[in-house]
Amino acid sequence: QVSVLIPENAWLTSLSDNGSSVDLDGFAVDNPTIAVFMRRLQDSSYFSDVTLSFTQQEKENHKFVITCKLKNP
Repeated sequence: QVSVLIPENAWLTSLSDNGSSVDLDGFAVDNPTIAVFMRRLQDSSYFSDVTLSFTQQEKENHKFVITCKLKNP
């Protein structure tokens, strides 16, 4: 369940399936929260090759795009 992987101070705005990879778009209160989310994704049995594709400060939050591959658990 992906919601368990998302830290308290982060939220997803969209998920895009690109065939061999998935883009997770969202916001977090800070960069350490994004790093925790990426670590949780990488450590899960559902995702691999977790990469931060984009990050940008927008007002008080940080917008991010994480690209990863789905794997069979």
